[in-house]
Amino acid sequence: MCYILYMASDKILPLIPYDPEQRAFCVQEPGSYGGDIRTQFTKAHVYELGSDQGCGCGFPGEHDWMNEDPEKLAATRDNQERLSRYLAACLEDEDSLELYGCWNGDESLPPVRHREITPQDVLGERFHFIEKEHILVKSSHAGTPPDPAANS
Repeated sequence: MCYILYMASDKILPLIPYDPEQRAFCVQEPGSYGGDIRTQFTKAHVYELGSDQGCGCGFPGEHDWMNEDPEKLAATRDNQERLSRYLAACLEDEDSLELYGCWNGDESLPPVRHREITPQDVLGERFHFIEKEHILVKSSHAGTPPDPAANS
């Protein structure tokens, strides 16, 4: 079972195929795992964001806080940096993006919480994704105080 990170956009975005030889961040059309992920989003175009592992398991998750493996930490950091850059590039042409992450098969389950982040927030040392969380990504917090949990 894999953690899948989905992103929705108002625009058609460039895909980045997963290359098992390079093992790096990728952007793909969503797979069909057991639910209609489109119900989680208000935006028309949905993508699956992958890490060095090909799925979302390489992004920092709520259960990763005790990990001390230097190789895994370095890979996770690289995934965060590539994700942050991709989100920032996408936001050059639109106001916001939406993210929803869940275990495959849980795509139709309702969000357990909502938060707003920026691409820069993804780089936070304590940033992590929470299962079944709907995230609005904007280029800045636009005068709204950041969610303290965004970097916890």
